[in-house]
Amino acid sequence: MNPTASACKNIILLPSSPKLLKTVHEIENHKGGPAQKAIIRFFNSQKPMDGNVIMQAAGISQDGWRSKDGFTVNMQDGLEGLHYYKEQAIARNGISTPAIAVFYGESWHLGAIIYPIRINGIKLEDFPTNWKQLTGNGMWTTDSPNGRIITCPQVSANMRGSSQLLIAEAVLPLSAYLYAANELDLVTAYTRPSAFSSFSGSIEDYVKLVKNGKSPKEEFALNMHQKFGAVFARIDKDGCTDPAAGNYNLVADYTPYVQANLLSLLSKIENVIAVTDVPLGKTLPLGNNCLFCRQIGNNYIYKIAV
Repeated sequence: MNPTASACKNIILLPSSPKLLKTVHEIENHKGGPAQKAIIRFFNSQKPMDGNVIMQAAGISQDGWRSKDGFTVNMQDGLEGLHYYKEQAIARNGISTPAIAVFYGESWHLGAIIYPIRINGIKLEDFPTNWKQLTGNGMWTTDSPNGRIITCPQVSANMRGSSQLLIAEAVLPLSAYLYAANELDLVTAYTRPSAFSSFSGSIEDYVKLVKNGKSPKEEFALNMHQKFGAVFARIDKDGCTDPAAGNYNLVADYTPYVQANLLSLLSKIENVIAVTDVPLGKTLPLGNNCLFCRQIGNNYIYKIAV
């Protein structure tokens, strides 16, 4: 960027719909050996999960969440938990906001799955104060196709690094597209302080440790969101039923990060055109089918109409 960039603007032209530029990645092989190929796939009402994917998703959700969502680990409750997570995965096939999954290895095992939803509202005060309210008890009945808040209330993984891959390479770029297109006001996640029960102080002091990079290494959830640029905007007491988290949930706000890193995130979306360092008084011949979306900083964003 040139020295006079402060007197310039960036003009960004979005395609009519978003598609990731790259869906094939590599993921670390924690059993040793070369990195494994990983692919990102999307599932929604138009492209539903098949039975095999549903059962894999239910299995990794059960392994990671059953004791935290009220299911103990005895055999009977384990079966009930598996049924719940199966129904949860099936429910995703009925909504338009896509579940996003990463598969790895030669036979494409499910590594992680994230269940984003879009909810109604435009500001933090509109965000529900517990996980069951936010998700419709995990059945995603709160999802709104035109909701202006996007959030990720659940991620399940059985391959280390796969959930981080989904956030960095899929969730954030696609959310950046929707935010740039003026379809969103907030980009968030709803997350638990996974190691808080081992801490003797207050939840506020614990979050400060995370912000200062001094939290326990077992604090995988908050550390991950901190790593990717989230701001912990609100702490919800009784936001979940997880004793390890002290029954707290936090709203992780990615909106400032998306605003500050817009061009970088949009570079992961196909057919985005960015013309940088355009003098403020200059216009470009975009055509009649290009609609103005919004201004974010010195970024002037347009979208090709359908």
